Parts: sequence; structure tokens; C-alpha cells
Amino acid sequence: MKYPLLETYENGKIKECPICHNEETNTEGGFCHICGTYIINECPDENCPYSNPLPSNARFCPICGQRSRFYANHILKAWNYNPNDGFMNIPDGIDDEFQRFDMELPFN
Repeated sequence: MKYPLLETYENGKIKECPICHNEETNTEGGFCHICGTYIINECPDENCPYSNPLPSNARFCPICGQRSRFYANHILKAWNYNPNDGFMNIPDGIDDEFQRFDMELPFN
């Protein structure tokens, strides 16, 4: 399985900010100059010997196991993320259940 990559420049900066969609990201520094999001996926552990930018789809550092900056800052979702999970996952038939009650509303 290959997980999708965010498009990057050779220096590791992503080409479009995932928060504000700014496309002028190949500027000096590592932050989006519009919204302030850090736009280089790195290992945040200062003691880790891995100093190169991580691949843009890396959720963890391959050397020390720390969460990558993109994963820690919720730019990347969990590898097993399912958009159908959570509170919006309403079971089928719930509308039918509510329609069983014959309630008369005062404005009918």
C-alpha cells in the first residue's frame, strides 16, 4: 500500500498549505506566511539523529518513533482513518424510528 504524499519542493516544504491553501510556500523559513502553519514534516525530537525532512506522508519518525510534525499538528490523519466513523455515522432507519411517533405539532 502506498499512502498519498503531499507535493513538496526539494527542500521538503509542501507546495500548498493544507490549512489556508496558500501556494506561495517556497519562501524563507518553515512557516506559511499566511496562516503560520509549519510546512515541513520533520521529527520534533531535538535529540533524534534524523535531521532531514520526513516524507510528507510520514506519521512517525523512522529512527526514534516520535509523531511527525504533520501528524502531531493534525495535517495528516491516522493511517486507518475512516471518514464514516464518529458521531456523524447515524445508523440507517433512524428517521423511520422518529416517524413512528404520531405527534401533532402546535403549528400544523
